[in-house]
Amino acid sequence: MGEGVVYFHDGNDTRLGRFLMRQCGLMDVTSGQCYNVHMSKLDVAKEQLAYLKFWLGIMVVTDISLVGWLISSPGSAPTHRVLGAVATVVIITLSGFRVHLRIERHIASLEEL
Repeated sequence: MGEGVVYFHDGNDTRLGRFLMRQCGLMDVTSGQCYNVHMSKLDVAKEQLAYLKFWLGIMVVTDISLVGWLISSPGSAPTHRVLGAVATVVIITLSGFRVHLRIERHIASLEEL
C-alpha cells in the first residue's frame, strides 16, 4: 500500500526502519517482521480527548494573557489594538466554550466503549 520511514521501539533500542503497510499492520522490509498498529476504539477516543484538552489549555492561557494585557494597559495602547484584543478575547472565549462542550460530549460517549 504505502511505504515510509518511521521510528519504532524494538526491545531496548529505538531504530529507524523501512516499512510497508500490509494486512498484518506495518512490515519491516529488512527483517520481514510485522507489527500490529491497530488501536482500540477506547485508545483512539482517549487520544482525541487529550488533543481537545491540549487545545482548550492553549485557548485558556491565551485568553488569560489577553485579559491581563487589557487590564494592565487600557490607556497606553492604541484604540484599534484594544478593540482587536477585546474581539479576540470574545472569539477565543466562545471557541473555548465550544471545545469544552465537545470534551463533555466526548467523555459521555466514552461510557459506551
